[in-house]
Amino acid sequence: MALFHKYGTRSSEIRRAKKEFFLKLKLSLLAVSLILLFFLLAQFGPPSCSGDQFEFSEPTTVLDDSASIALSQTLNELQAELESLEPESAEATTLLEETLNIRRELDRYPASRDTAETQRLQRLLSTWHSQPLKDELELRVGEAQQAAAGEDWVSAAEAYAAAIGIQQQLLRDHRESPHASLSRLQMLQREYASVAAESDGSYAPTEASPASRQQRAEEAVRSQAKTLQQALRAGDRDAITLSIAKLSRSIESHNQRFPEEGTIDPNLTAQVAFLFPFRAEVTLLQELVQRRLRPIPGEDSWQLLEVEVWQDLYQRMVGNNPSLNRNPRYPVDSVSHEEALQFCQRIAWLLGREVDLPSPQDLRAALGDQVSLPVVDRLAVHALSHQREPAVVASKTANEHGFYDLLGNIAEWTRSPDGEFAEVWGGSARDSAALLATVPSETRRISERNRTTGFRIKVSNRTHHD
Repeated sequence: MALFHKYGTRSSEIRRAKKEFFLKLKLSLLAVSLILLFFLLAQFGPPSCSGDQFEFSEPTTVLDDSASIALSQTLNELQAELESLEPESAEATTLLEETLNIRRELDRYPASRDTAETQRLQRLLSTWHSQPLKDELELRVGEAQQAAAGEDWVSAAEAYAAAIGIQQQLLRDHRESPHASLSRLQMLQREYASVAAESDGSYAPTEASPASRQQRAEEAVRSQAKTLQQALRAGDRDAITLSIAKLSRSIESHNQRFPEEGTIDPNLTAQVAFLFPFRAEVTLLQELVQRRLRPIPGEDSWQLLEVEVWQDLYQRMVGNNPSLNRNPRYPVDSVSHEEALQFCQRIAWLLGREVDLPSPQDLRAALGDQVSLPVVDRLAVHALSHQREPAVVASKTANEHGFYDLLGNIAEWTRSPDGEFAEVWGGSARDSAALLATVPSETRRISERNRTTGFRIKVSNRTHHD
């Protein structure tokens, strides 16, 4: 149901949407029950009174029991789900906020009140929110110490001044966080005074500190982005998971602090948002693609997917399957040129490498010279071999260079030279072997969709940020 697809179509995302839906439903039913109960009390059971004296009591036992039991059950479910998530991630932070709200609601009932737990959750949430500032603070302190060790007193004073500003912001905006330390601020102020004195008056604070703080924050994001691309290229699962979580926090913090002035690369923001939900599975998906790559003959810097992009992979990357001929192992069909490029972008985010549609020359080089009718009849999915319908990718034999279905099965989009038209190459399962042996191609508008048209991709040895 689309109702449960607000976070995506993966099973974990559907479960989360369902839990959120049923939580809201429980709270709504609870609110209706409370209103009905107070109405009945007002109509049939008014409080006893004598003169100016009225009798008041705590919430009724029925109210306390029914409401607190339901809320406690919901709280336990949220805490169990929270334990399964990466600490400090955006998803975990959202879930922690929901948990804290339920805990505060429970504190309204004497039997379930636990102010110590509520304060613990508040401190934890504040700690998570303040972690990007804490990371930036430690970076500035490290720069200051390194500069002081080299007797670069001006740079040390600048770095300590920046660290003081960050510590003051922690105290102002995140008072419940353990990172908001007054003693740390006083220590930084002493260090600053010491190195400023050593500079012999060469250092003078300027009014440009907010801009410099923004610049340093953006430099930290770029540095973390470089680390992520290196981790993606190396296929280091732990480094990938950590880098995505840290970048997500840093970008969110930057956008909150500099909402109108941020210059973070939108492509990087989109990449982190795309990778975050399945960050623990990135290396598995990388392997799924990389084991299918083959070198393009005569081309050293690019590799070509040995098969046409299949439907299961397309749906994992894009979130939908437009194909009319539905089968997870069939090549995806009915995609426009723009949708094929969107898929390329997401694979580039996944691999940390540049990805594109191949040119007709790339496909011709992969095809080689063996295009006689007997060879095509043996290697291609054509009109007589599969009743004019597509087949599972790689169901036929690979050609001399290790590629499948370059002719037949599904026609393939190639890179558009002008942004308006593109060549569709190689024919489909509706074509005869004799026609496929001529290596057919035709030019179409890039907005066109056709049930006989799909694509394959090529992957560079360079990162997509190079």
